[in-house]
Amino acid sequence: DVAPAVLEQCTQAFTDGTRSFDLAACRDFDSSLIGILLELLRQSTALGQAIELTGPPPNLRKLAELYGVQSLLFKPPEPT
Repeated sequence: DVAPAVLEQCTQAFTDGTRSFDLAACRDFDSSLIGILLELLRQSTALGQAIELTGPPPNLRKLAELYGVQSLLFKPPEPT
């Protein structure tokens, strides 16, 4: 239900110059977050601007992998 507002906030942040989004605090999410992140990636690509999505929690990585978009959104995790 909050996805449109989150997308609007992220788009505004991107428009204002934010190029790095820290996802570490994302604990309660569903596939809508994947859609938001893909839209941010689409916007940045269209403008020739790179974005960085940092700190994705393991469950977000798993969800992105399930949808086949992990390599589009995230750098490989650091070895432990």
